[in-house]
Amino acid sequence: MIRLLFIDDDPKAQQTLSLVMEEEYKVYSAYTGLSGIELVEEIGPTAMIFVPSIGGRSHVEIENTTWEHCEAGGNVLLHSMLQSANEK
Repeated sequence: MIRLLFIDDDPKAQQTLSLVMEEEYKVYSAYTGLSGIELVEEIGPTAMIFVPSIGGRSHVEIENTTWEHCEAGGNVLLHSMLQSANEK
């Protein structure tokens, strides 16, 4: 089974992803980058999708990302999942 690791500090976002993906994929969730790295060590080979933050600000309250970059990251995930599904 394909595994997904979703790192987000928003419980609602994590719950939504789990509901949408858990029928097809094993979903792991982490609230911080550090706890995500710890999970990676447990679950094995992993890929990560990063999108840039406006002004390079990361891990701060004012961190923000443009919708265009969010869409691009989502499309990378979508196309990866579709490709993986076609390989079954």
